[in-house]
Amino acid sequence: MSSGSPTSVQTGFEGLANYLEALEGNYRACLDHVDHELEIDGVKAVLRFHHPKFDANGVPKFEALATALANHIISYCIESTKRPESFGPAEGARLYRQARDLFRKQDESGEAGELLLYFLLETVLKVPQVVCKMSLKTNRNEEVKGSDGIHIGYDSQDDCLVLYLGEAKLYQEYGAALKDAFASIQALHDQDQTGYEISLVTSHYKHLSDEMQERVCQYLDATDPTGDYKICRACLIGFDWTRYSALTTEKRAKFVDKFKYEYLKHCQKLRDKTGKLLETYPYRHMTFEIFFIPFVSVGDCRKAFKKTLLGGED
Repeated sequence: MSSGSPTSVQTGFEGLANYLEALEGNYRACLDHVDHELEIDGVKAVLRFHHPKFDANGVPKFEALATALANHIISYCIESTKRPESFGPAEGARLYRQARDLFRKQDESGEAGELLLYFLLETVLKVPQVVCKMSLKTNRNEEVKGSDGIHIGYDSQDDCLVLYLGEAKLYQEYGAALKDAFASIQALHDQDQTGYEISLVTSHYKHLSDEMQERVCQYLDATDPTGDYKICRACLIGFDWTRYSALTTEKRAKFVDKFKYEYLKHCQKLRDKTGKLLETYPYRHMTFEIFFIPFVSVGDCRKAFKKTLLGGED
């Protein structure tokens, strides 16, 4: 599906890739994936079935993923105009504390999922974050309003700007996560909140140059646009997968060896569930990028991220 491609030819958006900050090497060290395209009655979706890699001891690399996410909180939370172009250890420590203090301390917070979605959008789809929503919070205990992230790309095939609006759900059961994600997206469109998201893009740029900002504004201008744009809903669906229980039995080595085969069988269930939701979805014009990741426990994932982020602090 072309919405996954941010590149363009002679459009003024050729330099978007220069604004990517998440490290692809960190992604490759922790995760792998299999993609599947799905179209139900005109609603297009790319399903990205991600899964952890295993270390030499057969342990899924979730702790390494939590560390990778924590290492990206400065670029995720703080606009480039509010941090020096280069900085040493002392300034880096200060910026890390500043970014860390924007996160909620509750174990049930969804912010780990939001950061993971940012990480995937930048490293997999190569679409840079355009608004630091965390920096808009006035209270660390409040949730980010609206979508869970805003990224931007260019679809050279359809010749249009693409706004990726994020929705991250980490639930024990994948069906509940999918249902809630689709319900949240529908509520935002029912309440016509996409206008609010677009206004953030044109008023709270993270680090686009003046020239690139002007180009984006020209495409998003409702009265006299110079080009087209479309919205793609980017979703992260994290869920508990009971098959990981084999890691605690004598079947451990066999499970690790055949993990991808077992996961691909489960992916058919994820595909079927997504297809059923798309069949009755009221907004037929939208496209979707849906990332799935099976966890041993999403609750333990949140705790691991919190522990890594806070460094032992409560």
